[in-house]
Amino acid sequence: MELTVESHGPGGPESSGTPTLALSGVSKSFGSVVALRDGSLQMMPGSIHALVGENGAGKSTLVKIIAGLYQRDSGTFEMEGRPVHFRSTADSKAAGIAVIYQEPTLFPDLSVTENVFMGRQPVDRFRRIDKHAMRAEVVSLLQRLGVRIDPDRPAEGLSIADQQIIEIAKAISLDAKALIMDEPTAALSRRRGRPALRRRPESARRGPRPVVHQPPVRRGLRSLRHRHGDA
Repeated sequence: MELTVESHGPGGPESSGTPTLALSGVSKSFGSVVALRDGSLQMMPGSIHALVGENGAGKSTLVKIIAGLYQRDSGTFEMEGRPVHFRSTADSKAAGIAVIYQEPTLFPDLSVTENVFMGRQPVDRFRRIDKHAMRAEVVSLLQRLGVRIDPDRPAEGLSIADQQIIEIAKAISLDAKALIMDEPTAALSRRRGRPALRRRPESARRGPRPVVHQPPVRRGLRSLRHRHGDA
């Protein structure tokens, strides 16, 4: 089995400068089962990558190591040239990594807007939550994603596809150094998936560097082949 890293923009072996995120020779085992061996990934500012491979190729394991869900057994992991070792998802978030998972994690009783800004609500000069600013930002995000969802409605009752759109909007709204997408468009129709895919290059230009854990291979992408167990 192969784990393929498809890259667009800077980030290949010939790239110069300090990578935003770099993993080299990373391995992870669960008992006698080797989930990832000698995996490598380099993300330069503005680059976009797709992790492609069959089940068992190590895609999810690599994503979860970056997200802090798993701790690597060996290899190096650096952020902007500095060694890091995430022991939790909180460590990953604090380092500037935003992750969108395939399964939505919204609060059903809260509105779409409240879900997007959960835990980081902006405040006005009186130190009160600025609901107007929150709503305006969410409306703008949804428009750029090409969808029509009422920002004031509760998350409960939304389709899985709409919930995933909210998760994507939430991650895009973060001032992240790296944006990790673990098959976020798997639940989306082609009509809704395309705007989200078009949004990724724009996100890269504005700052976040997406890693796309998604099967489709696009023309014009640079392929770096990784055999299962070897990088």
